[in-house]
Amino acid sequence: MRLVKCYIFIKLKPIIMRIAKITFLLFFMASFLGCAGSKITKGINDGDVPIGTKKIIIHTNMTGTEAYLEAAKTLKRRDYIISFADEIIKTITTDYKDLAKGAFSTMSNAKLSINIIGEKDAEITVSGMIDVLDSSNDIIKMGQNNSPIRIAWKEMWLTATAMKGDKMTYE
Repeated sequence: MRLVKCYIFIKLKPIIMRIAKITFLLFFMASFLGCAGSKITKGINDGDVPIGTKKIIIHTNMTGTEAYLEAAKTLKRRDYIISFADEIIKTITTDYKDLAKGAFSTMSNAKLSINIIGEKDAEITVSGMIDVLDSSNDIIKMGQNNSPIRIAWKEMWLTATAMKGDKMTYE
């Protein structure tokens, strides 16, 4: 009986080792693919936005004052609390807003900064900061879907697209 067990183990050992190697390689490759992130953010159509984008620029045919009012109204509609607003220099900053928890179950907050450039055919620039575990960073399109940084990017993008404008460019 013992001879039979040894014989079976000797015959199966190469097969078991091959399965283990293939499994290891699959997990190893999947870890690199997962880190790269997707070009398209889950739930929105932002495929034309390059990875690494920090600023959304909305080109309008509004005056600077009209664009400022449009930005303020949009922020209020999206439940942001405005912490700083200056009609003369046409800038708005919000308080941090709680974001939905993603797959990583990490609570994060985001605040947005809006600047209006120009008096005729004004541009609305949208950028933001994310606060995760007491660490603040710029909101950037990067990371995996449902990661805190990608959820913050989605919130910034949705806010920007809610504003009236002719087209958007990215920096």
